[in-house]
Amino acid sequence: MPAYQAGMAEESAQIWAIIRNPEAPTFENTIVAMDRAGALLRKVTPVFSGVSSVNSNPELQALARQFSPMMSKHSDDIILNPDLFKRVKAVYEQKDQLNLGQSY
Repeated sequence: MPAYQAGMAEESAQIWAIIRNPEAPTFENTIVAMDRAGALLRKVTPVFSGVSSVNSNPELQALARQFSPMMSKHSDDIILNPDLFKRVKAVYEQKDQLNLGQSY
């Protein structure tokens, strides 16, 4: 639980730093920064999932039931944040000038 809480707190702080950035939104200070946010949480989640799927027990199952709504709320708080959306939209509106190329 402490690792999940620390990971969510870290990612939330990183996302708020992006939102509060006084500079105009750019690909680097918005999209790249979002991609880098949440490193600890991206490490903790697969470790817990791997351990709980291989070595499940009532305690781990109870933790998983606690994590699920916490992670849903955490994700929703980021994805549905209107101020973050404005920054992403501002970058999207620059897409033709950014010359990022296409890769598929």
